[in-house]
Amino acid sequence: MSAGLKYTRERLEDAAAQCLDIDEVIAFLGVRPYATLRRHLHKRFGDFGVRSVR
Repeated sequence: MSAGLKYTRERLEDAAAQCLDIDEVIAFLGVRPYATLRRHLHKRFGDFGVRSVR
């Protein structure tokens, strides 16, 4: 994750509302993909109770 970048509830809620899948979420957040990013984002969605994308 980039320095200072946080996956907050608000950012993930916005992403879930606008994106159809996890790859769109990554683009929406403007982060460079890394090996465990998809799994990490799904976990963060769950941690916040935000409807996850596919």
